[in-house]
Amino acid sequence: MVVRTRTNTVPLPLVGKSWRGSTAQPDLLSTRKLDYIQDHVLPGNGHPLLIHHYELIQPGDYPRCNGQFMNGGAISSFVDFPVNFPRRVEWNLSHATISGPIPSAMQAATEWAAETNPSRPHVDVPVAILELRNMKDLFIKRVGNIGRDISSGRLALEYGYKPLISDLIKLTSLGKAYEARIRELTHLRRSGLRRKRIVWSDTGIKSELNRNIGLNVGLSVKGDIFTSTAMKCTVAGKWVYDPLPGIPGVNTGRSIHDTAAAAVLGWTPTIIDGSTLWEIMGFSWYFDWWSNTGDFIAARRNTAMAKPEKILVMYHTKTEQKIEWFSGGGIGFDAVTWDTRKPIIKHYITKTRATATVGFQAHLPILSERQITILADIMRGFK
Repeated sequence: MVVRTRTNTVPLPLVGKSWRGSTAQPDLLSTRKLDYIQDHVLPGNGHPLLIHHYELIQPGDYPRCNGQFMNGGAISSFVDFPVNFPRRVEWNLSHATISGPIPSAMQAATEWAAETNPSRPHVDVPVAILELRNMKDLFIKRVGNIGRDISSGRLALEYGYKPLISDLIKLTSLGKAYEARIRELTHLRRSGLRRKRIVWSDTGIKSELNRNIGLNVGLSVKGDIFTSTAMKCTVAGKWVYDPLPGIPGVNTGRSIHDTAAAAVLGWTPTIIDGSTLWEIMGFSWYFDWWSNTGDFIAARRNTAMAKPEKILVMYHTKTEQKIEWFSGGGIGFDAVTWDTRKPIIKHYITKTRATATVGFQAHLPILSERQITILADIMRGFK
């Protein structure tokens, strides 16, 4: 395997001059765009890939200095000489920290498989039947404590009424779901199913106020730097038909219509499979906060006789940075000047791609406000 690395740099127009004594100094290293690409040279496509892209979207107005100062026994002179480092597009440009946990490639691949599995139920009938049987228990039983009554009502809404109403609404579109699944399974058996999903996204921000950017000797320039980052995880892959010959309980000769009906209704050869059992278990939702158990079991449901092939997980991170200047000066300099103090705007984009497999993985979550409320309601019910 050969790892190939390529770079491309687009310079900025050169401005300003500087001398040390009577000798002119080299022109500033200034870049408008920088690209870095690393990939694997292998047959076919879908191999690991890494891209870094820096671009100066709005050059803005760089502070420029005019004047002289002593530098190692010689006089350094400047005429319209810009602050150096901010003119290099990659200077101080990095992604802000994302506010929540970033899913691993395996977690993302497993969620993709659970969402796109041709065997996924439109309505899991065994679960819906159990919900209907327990409907009488959803009515709030007042205990005389207003806090516990409110908590009981919220839990009944979250884990009782909402799933039941969702299933009832889905039943009204069962015919359309059945027809769509027939088309999906026909495509699966003919050429396979290519599916692509955004499984996760989040953002992050960073502010650096009153930042001292004294990057030329003797010069002090200050500004505010605002960085905002958006990140998403996209998964793409293909489901292929896999008849599973010789597996007990699997009828490989079943018609596509019967297979579609079984899939949308959640019926399996054993009537209730692992995914259904997980859904009807008490507190399974709690374990899903700490692991991908539910997705893993749902991804492995297989009434449609299909399996995933070459799952690609891609992370796309885009950052915008704005530098706003507000002051400048220096000992020995005649002036630090701007035209309009127009802010500098830069973009930094990172893209990665890697192959992944479906698997189980535990993780440490950052609980949302909704999850914290649910836990508080449960604890209040134990008092």
